[in-house]
Amino acid sequence: MEKRYTIGVMIGNANSPMNLMQGIFHAAKSMDVNVLFFLGFTVVITINLILAKIRKMIMIISSM
Repeated sequence: MEKRYTIGVMIGNANSPMNLMQGIFHAAKSMDVNVLFFLGFTVVITINLILAKIRKMIMIISSM
């Protein structure tokens, strides 16, 4: 039985993770390699998302 390789890719803080993942997937497929994706958010991104929601709520409340 021929050995098939598996690689893991960790992605964080990517501007367009879907495009990046698709490129990696197609490259791995062309080389007959399995690929696993590990995605995560950093603390900065999480805080920015929370702040954006808070700002939106403040704007809604202040417009009442």
